[in-house]
Amino acid sequence: MAKTDNTVLCVFSGNKCILIDDCNQKILDRRPIKSIWPDLSNWSMDSDLDAVCRDWDTGQFVFFKKENCAVYNYREKKWSHGKITDYFTLPNYFSSNLVAAAEGPGPYGVAEIFLYKDQSYVNGATTDLTKSKAILSGPNTIQSALWTQITSNQKVIGNALICWPKGQSGGIGQLENGILLKDDDGKYQCTFFETDTFIALDKLWPGYNDYPVNAVTRVDASLVGNGNTTNPIPGPGPVIGPNSLCDDLPTIMKSVCSLTVLMHKVVDACYPQSSWPTQPYPDGCGSGHKGDCGCKDKQKETASIVQKTMSSGQ
Repeated sequence: MAKTDNTVLCVFSGNKCILIDDCNQKILDRRPIKSIWPDLSNWSMDSDLDAVCRDWDTGQFVFFKKENCAVYNYREKKWSHGKITDYFTLPNYFSSNLVAAAEGPGPYGVAEIFLYKDQSYVNGATTDLTKSKAILSGPNTIQSALWTQITSNQKVIGNALICWPKGQSGGIGQLENGILLKDDDGKYQCTFFETDTFIALDKLWPGYNDYPVNAVTRVDASLVGNGNTTNPIPGPGPVIGPNSLCDDLPTIMKSVCSLTVLMHKVVDACYPQSSWPTQPYPDGCGSGHKGDCGCKDKQKETASIVQKTMSSGQ
């Protein structure tokens, strides 16, 4: 967990969120996007997002997919949804299929939002998007914003505050302005502002396994939570970890429940409740059973046998 601001890094991959304690280089969890933001499924925005950013000043998350965006005020727990142009005044080229979004400091310390497409961006002051549009100016090239190390063959994937861990050369374990990139070979890397450093994601976060990346942002730890007792993050839900079996858990549980119901039926048919000193199965052939399961005629005989058995054991 980034101890400086009580957040974790959230990498969006298909329909999953990969939650990462990036300062300690630990993958915390891999869970469905809709398990954290279930309302996104109402607009088919719970997978394959183009970009996501958190507006720290207004308490909003903004999710982008194609020409649409969804705005979530996590302080007021309110949602809004519409076209990107419903919430932003910007050049038409940036009205769909963005590649990244981020919130960062602007002139005089005023917070700004940045939207990226290809290697260009537009930006402007943040605002409560449910009340007024954000006016974004540009476009400008990434290189003109001092990301001179990024070349034309690198595709911008996401922009966020990312911890540059102490274990990496140049890292001091603090959050830095980072951009995730994909090169011509399909490899994902991270580079930090005003550096010439490129770090493979599995070096930043051991065990990352090169999951595809759609977007990245930081998430308040209280929104996602985990069950790590040595480094706890407050919030609901246990850490399951990046394991394919977790994706099959609902199917497995349905099978277990079906087998349990079948087991009860078999036991009730073969061993009616009246044959037990106690009644562990409520749907058996006891005196309150409505219907005939084939053992009703033997209840008195079985009860007598059980009584004699219990008496002889005393």
